[in-house]
Amino acid sequence: MSRLRRLFALRCGDIDPDLRRWGPCQSLERCLYDDNPPSPRCVLPQPEGATCIGGDCAGALFCNRSISDAGAPICVKPGAASAICSSSADCLTEAGLRCASGVCAEPTFGSLGERCDFAGRLCERGTSCPYPVLPPPLMCQTNATDGSGCHDVLGPRCSFPANCLDGICQLPRDAACR
Repeated sequence: MSRLRRLFALRCGDIDPDLRRWGPCQSLERCLYDDNPPSPRCVLPQPEGATCIGGDCAGALFCNRSISDAGAPICVKPGAASAICSSSADCLTEAGLRCASGVCAEPTFGSLGERCDFAGRLCERGTSCPYPVLPPPLMCQTNATDGSGCHDVLGPRCSFPANCLDGICQLPRDAACR
């Protein structure tokens, strides 16, 4: 059998030992790589409302556990404003939406000294929110400047592009002038 004919005889996930290439799927199918055996495998992209197992939803749809379908995962559009969500991945992130308190919404931005929560209330540029290891309420803090003290968890955090190394904000070697 010729190499070309052998390549077309392969299925998704099959490897031709001579060509070291994955086999093709049919024209409407796509190859899905996930933790469900057999993986990889060819699947038809599923339309909105169809049951799904992961990455088999068509286009911009994603596989989400539906409240209306007894928890069975179905293909849905990312949530618009006010849609129910369990993580920001469930929301239309291209529109700037995040999951805040179980609902897709635009975040609000707090300035220095105002509350923040990593979900719906973020900090303005030049300030940052400490990680939630501190007791609430979390407050926006001024970012540390290069050469000053810092702490990646408790804050203050370093201004971009500096990193907190040994408790001091330091520019990466690539960013430092020589």
